[in-house]
Amino acid sequence: MISLFQWIRLYLISSVAFLLVGCASAQFTEVNTPTSEIRVVTLPPTAKSVIEAMFLSAKVPLSINSSCHGVGTDFLDATIGAYLSGFLVELNDPDGHNYVQVEIMPEEQAGEHGWLANVWMGKAQGEEVWKWGIEFFIRARDGIVVSTSYRCVGAG
Repeated sequence: MISLFQWIRLYLISSVAFLLVGCASAQFTEVNTPTSEIRVVTLPPTAKSVIEAMFLSAKVPLSINSSCHGVGTDFLDATIGAYLSGFLVELNDPDGHNYVQVEIMPEEQAGEHGWLANVWMGKAQGEEVWKWGIEFFIRARDGIVVSTSYRCVGAG
C-alpha cells in the first residue's frame, strides 16, 4: 500500500517530468512572459490550487524578478519551471527527509486584497539542509496571480 507521502512524491515527480518535457525547449530559446493570465479558481486558495498555479507558472522567465537571478540548479535554467524542476528532482532520494510545504497568508499589495502564496521544496538530511521555492500574490477579487509578484525564495 502506498502511503500519502509516497503518493504525493510520485505525483510531484511525474508532474516534474511533464514540466520538463514542456520546458525543455524554453532553455534554448528566448523566454517570454505567458500572454494568458494564471487564475486560481478556488478562493480562498487551497494548497492544491496554489501548487496548480505554480505549475501553470512554469514558462514565466526567471528574469521576472531580481530574486530569481542565478538561483537555478543549472546555468541554463531560464524559467520558473526549470528552476523548480531542478529542486523537485532533488527530492527523489528515498532516504532523504524531503518535503513540499505550501503557505498561504492573507496580504494586501498595491491596495488589492488577496493572498501571498509560497511553495517550498526542502531537504533536511544530516548536514544537507536546504529549502527553495516560489512566492506569488493571488488577487482576491478575481483569483489572478499578479505577474509582477513572483519571487524566488530560499536558502541552503
